[in-house]
Amino acid sequence: MRKHWQIMLISLVLLVGLGAVCWRLLAINLGASQYAKYSSLRSDPLGTKVLYRAYEAMPEVEAKRWIRPLYMLEPKDSLVVLAGTGQSWAIFSETLPLTELQRLATDGNRVLVCFGEVSSYMVDPEEAEEETKETEEPSRVLPWPARKKESDDAAEKQEEEPPNPLYHDWGLVLVSHRAVGPACTPAARGLQTPPSWRAELALQLEDEAWTPLVTDSAGAVWMAERSFGRGSIVACADSYWLSNESLAKDRSSDAILWLVRDKATVIFDESRLGVTTQLGVVGLARQYRMHGFAIGLLLVVLLYIWRASAAFLPPDELPADSLVRGPRMDGLTALLRQNIRPRDLLQTCHDAWQRTLRSSRQVPKERATRIKRLCQDELPAKELHTEILQRYKTICRLMAGKD
Repeated sequence: MRKHWQIMLISLVLLVGLGAVCWRLLAINLGASQYAKYSSLRSDPLGTKVLYRAYEAMPEVEAKRWIRPLYMLEPKDSLVVLAGTGQSWAIFSETLPLTELQRLATDGNRVLVCFGEVSSYMVDPEEAEEETKETEEPSRVLPWPARKKESDDAAEKQEEEPPNPLYHDWGLVLVSHRAVGPACTPAARGLQTPPSWRAELALQLEDEAWTPLVTDSAGAVWMAERSFGRGSIVACADSYWLSNESLAKDRSSDAILWLVRDKATVIFDESRLGVTTQLGVVGLARQYRMHGFAIGLLLVVLLYIWRASAAFLPPDELPADSLVRGPRMDGLTALLRQNIRPRDLLQTCHDAWQRTLRSSRQVPKERATRIKRLCQDELPAKELHTEILQRYKTICRLMAGKD
């Protein structure tokens, strides 16, 4: 009965563990806040997994995800998608340097940089709850000296804040604007229908190198393109039209196909969204094509192990009775029995005694002669071992001087 309860308890623990693993896998598959917004690994409304699958299903297009640092990306004639890019200058200076994007465009690629903040209907429930709690907190009224000090600190912090590279390097500024009647410009060749526009943002072009592609009736620019070398950078004020929710409700098929019109590869950058990987020893070996060296080293190690563990000549087949198990003296006795005949035992011992005899322990000549005669005399065939034992005892008495 006790054993039965133990089996039931173990089965229950295994079922609970299996359920936890299945729930974890289901949560990852559904993209429940496991990845950043607009990540191609999220399948909920905030992700872009549907767009990735759509490009992947196209026979003439190859879709990839990039999870390494951006400086290691070296595509050729590809579309690089960077969705959900924040509008703060710090994002460009720390996680998304403009020089890397210009390098990608100069190499003949089209880089799509989509800005825009998430609207209220696309905010995560947890984030919305936190924002509600913050707004519900009562504001504290500071006295005049404290208010003056706080305003002075804010002004000093604003003076110390470095300039926005998005404006100084690209001549591009994000401004607040609500779109009214967006339409494609003649410069957007092949683009007939503008994408879905939800964010209350627009692009203010401070550099004439930018070409407006989508504008509204008020003249606000929502999408623009600028050439860099053999490629170009496409800036968009909103990322909503790339999301799974947009593709389900108001799909921008024309714009999606227009982006990849002459490109055979689409790369979704996941590194700036927190999905990164570090190269280990195996990754570096694969990168520098050291497969042959690894195979050769493996063969050398296997040969060394084989040489150390197995002899080239087969071992001698020894009979089972020749194996001696016991103390060292038993092994010496067995060795002597296998190599010395009983009749030659006394003579062999006498010869070894003569070679190792020291001058300080010389035996008188008469006794030495008797010992030599006992060792050399012929032994009878009958009772051989008894005769050898008697002569050995006699030799011991002669050496001790008792006979």
